[in-house]
Amino acid sequence: MIPGGHAEPGESQVDAALREVEEETGRRVRLVRPPGPAVPADFPRTVLTMPWWITEQPVPPDGYCGDRHVHVDHQYFALVTDPDAAVREPEHPFRWAGGAGGARRPRDVRRHAAAGDRLVRGCADAEQGRRRRGGRADVAGGHWAVVI
Repeated sequence: MIPGGHAEPGESQVDAALREVEEETGRRVRLVRPPGPAVPADFPRTVLTMPWWITEQPVPPDGYCGDRHVHVDHQYFALVTDPDAAVREPEHPFRWAGGAGGARRPRDVRRHAAAGDRLVRGCADAEQGRRRRGGRADVAGGHWAVVI
């Protein structure tokens, strides 16, 4: 299962994503901004990390709403720099699962895993280019999580 959940009252989607990953996996992550233009540095508002995708999913009644409704999911990619450094006990059983394989995983999880693998490879390739040009390292490891 991919880490995820609801934003608490007064919590941004970004803060909810970071909190849910930490609660469910015990790890802290850094959200990865999708490709696209950056907001100008002097923009006079708080700038949040953009999700990679925003999707809608019809759901039955749950603990937040007693009627059928639609979840609007903000989906992020996140990097974990040290997969062995748990900052707390995870709320759910947790293990790293590499690659898009694993026919027993739900199809949407396999799709996210494949996209995550491509993202990590792309970040690693970009990082190698930065190192050749004398830039600093931004990507460590190659462990990632998709947050919904």
